[in-house]
Amino acid sequence: MRFRRTSPGCLFKIQAAVFVQVSGRSFPDNVQPFTPFENVTVQVWLLRHDGTAQSREKWSPGTLGLSNAGSVTEIMSFGFTRSPPQDLAAVVVSVNGEVFVRKIEQDRPQRAEGAGGE
Repeated sequence: MRFRRTSPGCLFKIQAAVFVQVSGRSFPDNVQPFTPFENVTVQVWLLRHDGTAQSREKWSPGTLGLSNAGSVTEIMSFGFTRSPPQDLAAVVVSVNGEVFVRKIEQDRPQRAEGAGGE
């Protein structure tokens, strides 16, 4: 399993709530029954700069299959409570005991054209 970036330099976008999506295997779309993440243990933590973990939404995690061009990709989505983006430090994902850690980069404000004495 790999992390997929939604934009350069960040793992996911901070919006009204925070979501971490883990993409798994792909199957032909005629495989029945489709059982996402069968025999796979996934855990996700969203870490804050103060050393605590952000709390997860009550419904989380959710699993689904995303169908495209004759195949279905398993996706597990973890939702976390709303938090100011500057409070978030890193996301930790464990898949069957293998741990992945990514620092959360904050979006930098864009400089206006011609700013900075140019």
